[in-house]
Amino acid sequence: LAFLLIFADHRLGVMQPIRAFLNSVVSPVQYLAVMPEQALDNVLNQVQSRRRIMRENNRLQEEMLLLQGELQRFTFLQRENDRLRELLASESREQRLLMVAEVIAVDSDPFTHQVVVNKGTRHGVYIGQPVLDATGIVG
Repeated sequence: LAFLLIFADHRLGVMQPIRAFLNSVVSPVQYLAVMPEQALDNVLNQVQSRRRIMRENNRLQEEMLLLQGELQRFTFLQRENDRLRELLASESREQRLLMVAEVIAVDSDPFTHQVVVNKGTRHGVYIGQPVLDATGIVG
C-alpha cells in the first residue's frame, strides 16, 4: 500500500493537495514547538555576548591606563629632550674647545683632592678651565 501511494504521488501528483493541507496544519504547530528553544538560544547568546564584551571592555580599559601612563612618560621625556636640546644649542653657540687629557697622578690626601693631567699651558690649558670626566665636573 505504501509503495502504491509513493508511486501514485510521484507519477500522478495525487497526494499534492493532501500534502499541502497537512503542511499548512503542521507548520504552525512545528513553529510553536521550536520557538521556546530558539528563544532560549537567543537569550544564552546575548548573555555570552555581554560577558565577552564586558571582558574585552575591562581589558581595553586596563590597556588604556597603561598607554596613558606611557604617554605621560613619553611627554615628560619629550619635554626633557627639548630642554636638553636647547641647552646644547646655547652651549654650542659659545664654541668651546674641548681637549682630551689623561690623568697621570692622583693626590692621596683626602683634603686636597688634586689630580695631575698630561696637558698644560703648552697645549692651551689655562687656570680656571673646567675639567670634566664621564660623571660630570671634576674641577
